[in-house]
This record gives sequence, C-alpha cells and structure tokens, in this order.
Amino acid sequence: PDLKIQAKGLDFSGKLILQLVDITDGAIGGLRISFAELPTLTIGKLVPLGMGLVPFGNLSKLDFIKTTIDNILLDLMVKKSIDVDMKAVPPPAQKQIRVDVQVHSGSHLTAKDSRMSLRGRKYSSDPFVSLAIRGQSRKTKVVKNSLNPQWGDAFTFLFKEETWEKMASRPIQLLMKVTDEDTLMKDDPMGDANIELRKLMGKAAEGWVDLNNARSGRIRLTVKVFKYQTGTKAPLDELEAIDMMDVLGDDVVTIKGTIQSAKNLKAMNRMSGNSDPIVKLRFHGKEKETRSVTNQLNPVYNEDFYFVVPKDVFDNQPVMEVKVSDFERIGLNKPMGKGS
Repeated sequence: PDLKIQAKGLDFSGKLILQLVDITDGAIGGLRISFAELPTLTIGKLVPLGMGLVPFGNLSKLDFIKTTIDNILLDLMVKKSIDVDMKAVPPPAQKQIRVDVQVHSGSHLTAKDSRMSLRGRKYSSDPFVSLAIRGQSRKTKVVKNSLNPQWGDAFTFLFKEETWEKMASRPIQLLMKVTDEDTLMKDDPMGDANIELRKLMGKAAEGWVDLNNARSGRIRLTVKVFKYQTGTKAPLDELEAIDMMDVLGDDVVTIKGTIQSAKNLKAMNRMSGNSDPIVKLRFHGKEKETRSVTNQLNPVYNEDFYFVVPKDVFDNQPVMEVKVSDFERIGLNKPMGKGS
C-alpha cells in the first residue's frame, strides 16, 4: 500500500511492504516493514503565522540535511528494513487438552503443630495443597490453624492435543500433596493422593479423596478434563458429571458407615459420675475420630466415616479396631474400652 504521512513541517510518502516474520509454533513473531521504492521526505522550516507555526520553504534541499535524509531513507529499503514486535498478535486457534482443578476443602487432617492455650494443649496445622501434572505445578493458599480448611482455589493445566496423546501411552496422574507450612523449620507432609486423568476425559468429577500416608484426612476436589480450543471459554463437548469415587476404580475398597451412639459406658470422673467419651476407629493405619460428648454415659454422635484402602490390603485383613476413651483437655485420654 501507499504510505503518506503529513504533519506540520513534514511530508513523507512511499510504497510500503509488510511481511510477517519468525512464524514458529503457529505464533506470529514479528512484522517487517520496508519500502519497494525509495520514499520521499520533505522538511519545511516552521515560521510563526497568526497563533501558530506553518512550514515555509524546503529545508530538505540543503546539502547537510539532504545527506542525512538520504541515509535515513536508504535504511527503510528492503535490505535494511524495520522489524516490529508483534507479540500482542494472538496465535491461530489450537485444539488443546484442558484440566481444571478446584480444591474446595479438607476434613480431619492430621495435626502437625501444638501450642498451649488456657484450655490446655491445642493441636492444629497450617495446611496447603500442591498439585502437579507432568511437570506443571500449582499450589493453594495456606490456611492457618485448621484441620478442616476451606480453600476454594481453582487452577488450570493446558496441554497440546498431540502432546497429551503421546503422554496417554502411560498413566497421566494428578499428583496431590497436603503439607503443613512451618515458618522456621521444614514443612511437614500431611498426606498425598494420585488421580488417574485419562479415564476422566470429557467428565467432571467431584467428591472426597482420601489421603495416603496419613493417619487421617481427605480433600474435596472438582476435576474436569476436556478438549478445548484456544480463543474460546467452553469445552468442545458437554461434560458428564460423575462422583469422585467412580474415578478411583476397582483397585480400592471404600468403607462407609455412621457412628450413631453408645450406651452404659463406664464413668471415668468420680466427682460427676460421668465421662467425656470419644470414639476412634482404626483401619490399616488410618484413623477416624468423633467429637467428645461432655458428661455422658450414653452419648449420641451420628457422625459419618469412611475409609478408602487398596483392594489387596482389604482382602488380607478386613478388620477395624474401635476404641472408646474419656477425653482429657490436659494429658492423655483415658481408655474406656475397645473392640474389633
């Protein structure tokens, strides 16, 4: 196209050439500007007239100015062109695999910290969740002094479709770690879990994930895996909503139940003739504990519990331990009985 620029004291014109350069991975790297013919540049002397300045005469014909102008114009020719950064130009639309993960909350996490209070020693943690998929990692915020934290943090992982297909020959797992943040010492691990993502393609799974390598604890997640095209916000296909338990597959056994109540427990407090009973379940290294019920020998709990263990572990020893203790604010709880 023809280019003409006019301003006070300046008249510039020429035949412009535009070239896209450095095209790699579908992204435009730059724009090259040059001229097919030697352009012209006229500079006039500005003189006052009325309330402003107007060009008068042609200073471009002066030898010392003409030489400078000629050098500038030669630099604008094809051999010495101008390259303009075009990073702001969006790349062409591409099909990608998108993994959206929202970390909602945690429940009954393991206490890693202790401190004294007016009511005795208090146990808690400062948990955060780390997520990783094949070299990409994300991390939630830290929730202070909580064993039942609320996060609500959402993250996105993007993969090129051809990269995902190459990875799919092996398991593609979402690796999740829960950690207690320590200011002065090394952070403490609180448990971990892995979720296989290939079976989640086109689905949105939500629910609780039981932590491995932990006495107790689980994390509530929403995980979506879908095909996605850059430049759009929605999945290419409608997602199927499923329960997170369905994702864990046939390799695990899930045990669900409710601790309802107890009757005629032993009185551990001689003065009141009552107890503050608490129930603890233990199954293959994992523990679930109820709240304590104050001054009761016939406590009512109605608290749900569940364990998720590998199927081969369950088959070898399907036995659950039950312990009842009298809760003590200071010191160790007093045993009241046990069974299996």
